[in-house]
Amino acid sequence: MAFRIVGEGVYRLRFYFASKGERGTLVFIMDGESRKDATLPRTARWHKSPLLDAGEWSLKSGVHTVRLIGETSSPDGLGNVGEMWLLRRSQ
Repeated sequence: MAFRIVGEGVYRLRFYFASKGERGTLVFIMDGESRKDATLPRTARWHKSPLLDAGEWSLKSGVHTVRLIGETSSPDGLGNVGEMWLLRRSQ
């Protein structure tokens, strides 16, 4: 997924996630650099998606690419990542 940042600043990455299986970990890689590991909850259903937070990131203007790597031991798989967005922190 790519984000176009218009103004340099600190941004918070938020996303929705749902999983039928056991808990897992999601690694966020921004522009090729591992930035954050998030522990994912077991939501028990595919359609129940809590809003999760991947922390704050300092970003410069331009296009940034986020890649996700998921890890779980569940035979049901990791789950689904829904909407994902960056929110700029107020100055």
